[in-house]
This record gives sequence, structure tokens and C-alpha cells, in this order.
Amino acid sequence: METLVIATIVGRALSLPIHRIVGRVGCMVLVLAAGLAAGQDEVDLLALENAVDQLAKEVSVYDKDAQRFLEKELKPLLLDPMAPREITGVFVERLEQIDAASLGTFPEQFGYARSVQAALSGDSLRIPFGAWDEAVERAMGNRRVAKDFAALLPLGKDLLLEGVFYASKSVQWSFDGAMAISVPEDGGKPRFIFGPSGRLMALAKGDTLLVQKTGGEYDYGRARFEGRSGRVDWGRSGWDPNL
Repeated sequence: METLVIATIVGRALSLPIHRIVGRVGCMVLVLAAGLAAGQDEVDLLALENAVDQLAKEVSVYDKDAQRFLEKELKPLLLDPMAPREITGVFVERLEQIDAASLGTFPEQFGYARSVQAALSGDSLRIPFGAWDEAVERAMGNRRVAKDFAALLPLGKDLLLEGVFYASKSVQWSFDGAMAISVPEDGGKPRFIFGPSGRLMALAKGDTLLVQKTGGEYDYGRARFEGRSGRVDWGRSGWDPNL
């Protein structure tokens, strides 16, 4: 069995007042990570401050810009007394879970911190933070799954804001449309489910490849995408997409 954390539907973020199992499709349990409900407990601001300070100190060894981001961009938002507790209240726990899964401070923990900053900044998100955070929590509970999921953590902010699901030095892939993250259980396949219809885009060395009206699955454990249908638009190549 696998758990699907529904991210968006027909291109819009879900905002339903439920957060648990809502139905079954075959052997898959659907969990709607919808509207973020306020936490019941007060957030420990000192624990938050210590966590972000420690993370900033550790990432400074790898990237000074990352250190400044944590200190200047994330920390003020995280320590704001008016910040949503459903976001700030899980920050320390998630960093601990990522560490317990033998994943590093950079880029994995830093990547998660970037996603928290995106959620707190008030920007429009393609994927609700609740859906992303629940996927992280579930993935970190299993060492094998966490290993596959590790490649997504550095992309957290870009995934939430732009639908980026793969990035390397030479190419970046994103999807604009309905998305779901599959967190495998009992040996299931880790994957994103895209569609039924959306826009797949690749940016590579200044060039752009678009596949319109497509859907499919992306195995994030093997970095492999399997699409269905669609209309390819590679305008800069001079190729007529209508042919």
C-alpha cells in the first residue's frame, strides 16, 4: 500500500478542512493534506532560534549565502509571534527527523528550511505546505524511503513555488498542473503523479522544451519520468510543433 499526499487539483491548491484518510482507490489510501489548522500548543521560540542558529552555523561550512539566507530571510519569519504555528511548530521536529534519517545539514536540512521560508513569506504556492510537510514526515520515517526522497529536499522551495521536481547543473524539470506525491509503504514505488493534464517544462542551457496537455508519473527514486500523450513545443529549435 502507498500513501498519496494530494498537492493540487486542477491547478489549484486544496483548501479543505480535513487532514486524514478520505477514501481508497484500489490499494492506495488518499490523504488530503489540506487547509492548515492552527496548532494547539505554543511554539517554543527559544528552541526555534537555537535550531535555525545551529543550522546556519553548520551550513556556513558549505555555503555562506545559505548561512545568510537562514539568518536574514528565514529567522525573522520563523520567530515572528504571529507566524502560523502549523508551520513553525514542526520545524525543529522535521530537522531532527531528517538528521535521524542520516541526511545532512546541506543540502537536505537547508532545503527543507527553504521550503519553510517560502511558506512563511506569503508567496502563492503551487503545492500547499501541509502536503509537502506530511510527505517529508512520512518519508523520514523509513530509511530506505528517506534515501529516495533525499533528492527532493533541496528542491522544496522550488517545488512549492514553481513545481520543480528535478534539477541538475544542466537541466531543470517542472510541472504546472495537478500533482500528488506518493510516499511508498511495503515496498511501493516512490513517485509523483502528474495530471490528468498539465504542462511539463524543461529548461536546459537557455533552451526550453514544453509538453502541453500531458500527464504521467515521475519515479523520484530513479529520476525517471513516464508520460502519456501531450503536444511537444520546442520552438527555439525551429521545429513546427503542429507537425
